Amino acid sequence: MLLILVASMSILVFIEESSLAKFFSASTADFSDSVSSSEQRETKIDWFNQDEWKSNRQTKNCVVLEDICHSSQRWFHRPGSIASQSSPQIILDRLFRSETRAFIEPKTGYPYNVTIETRMDENLKCTESSIINHFVLSGSFAYMLGEFYARVLLGLYQLLSEMKTTQIDTDAFRESTQLYLHIVEPRKTLLDSHSTFTEAFRGGRPLLDFKDLLHPTECQCKKRLILCGYSQRKSGNQTIIFPSGSVGTDKWHEASFVGLRNHLRRKTILSNPLIQEQIERSKKEILKSYNVTESEWKDWSIVGLAQRKLRRKWKNIEDVQRYCNQNLRKYNMVCVQVYVDDEESNPYWQVVRHGVLDVLIGIHGAQLTEAIWMKPGALVLELLPFVPKERKVGQWTRTTDSPTPLGVIYHKTDLNHIGYPLDQTSLTDDCSKAPPSELNKCYGYGHMWDNRNFLASPSVVTEAVLRFHSKETSTLCQDWQNKSAGEYVLYSVNCRDAPDKEITPHHFYWPKDKK
Repeated sequence: MLLILVASMSILVFIEESSLAKFFSASTADFSDSVSSSEQRETKIDWFNQDEWKSNRQTKNCVVLEDICHSSQRWFHRPGSIASQSSPQIILDRLFRSETRAFIEPKTGYPYNVTIETRMDENLKCTESSIINHFVLSGSFAYMLGEFYARVLLGLYQLLSEMKTTQIDTDAFRESTQLYLHIVEPRKTLLDSHSTFTEAFRGGRPLLDFKDLLHPTECQCKKRLILCGYSQRKSGNQTIIFPSGSVGTDKWHEASFVGLRNHLRRKTILSNPLIQEQIERSKKEILKSYNVTESEWKDWSIVGLAQRKLRRKWKNIEDVQRYCNQNLRKYNMVCVQVYVDDEESNPYWQVVRHGVLDVLIGIHGAQLTEAIWMKPGALVLELLPFVPKERKVGQWTRTTDSPTPLGVIYHKTDLNHIGYPLDQTSLTDDCSKAPPSELNKCYGYGHMWDNRNFLASPSVVTEAVLRFHSKETSTLCQDWQNKSAGEYVLYSVNCRDAPDKEITPHHFYWPKDKK
């Protein structure tokens, strides 16, 4: 995926170290004089309600800090505030860690912890941010898009949905909030898709990196710093705050994933005529390139084959695409390759390209997260990477008795999600023919499932599309089960139990002993 650089931002300005030695006014009255006239003109809309926040069960993994000032890695309470007079010392702990070990990586220059001091030398003059709420989100493996969606974005949606005064579909939250993402792996940075997925919550403001708060900056104070995805504990006269793993307290449930998908599509696509127009234009351009006449465009479907450029490359994707187009054209379908890590890609392009697709097929991984932009009734075929039964690491990518860690985001939505477990022949090296006793050696360090390229049979891909997406596809659940033929896992499909019943999401998992 493309990396998005957010090291520069309007509210954090690089300055010379010597300029930090400014007089800091201790009185509240004098402090307010340092606010610029442009900041004073900013509309002050504060959605935060203390009582409602405390009663919200989704805020248990959140910490609210009032009147926090900082200059680079020096953090302290605003002089004269209640917090500076009554709060115990606060330590933001375990902020960054090595990607492979639990301890801090000194080479990155990012601190293991930051102490919020109760007092500060009166030699700084600070400005106050024109934005009321600075909202920091954190979650385990947030640099991976699927994990970010399930651990961070879902929790934010759950939290805001339960707050009446926030009114998630209005501008109250967006107008007074700056969002940050805290990725604890110090060498990982924000992705384009992090920005795309948070757009519905932040309006025109950019998504910023938590690291930006630690860069050399002018002294600035914030009315409220909200940390979600964190835990806290008391240690003597100190409060220790550290990343906890997820924003929300609920792991997940279908109602929330349905609501989150609908919210993102409504804010990003359905309320934006320009995006809708571009999706329609993109579909026409694709079909035109396949010599489909204009009068037929509305009757054709587009099948996307998700390719990656770095890890887990689909090695025979050209053969699959060729076979797919040869065998599906007579059913009014064309097959195209879709990249999410293309150098020419951007968030806007990802929304448009996936908004065009009727089917998306790809290996288990973050690139399939973009399927949430697809239209209702679209089909997602998740290819499950081959992992020997003896290897515990990676088995979660092949779960067939419940959704995969990625597949939960489609659970009981209006998308149809099915899976196909790849076998040993999908491997692209000598391990494809290795005896069972040698397979463990094939999956040593650096050669795990996530670093392996793969092959997928062209017939498997084509058969899946014909069985589950052609015009002849039945809406009866029993027909879906019959067509799966014990080969495809029906994780979440929209079908009806009987001809006179409504179409609703169903799932048909495999027994635990079957892979």
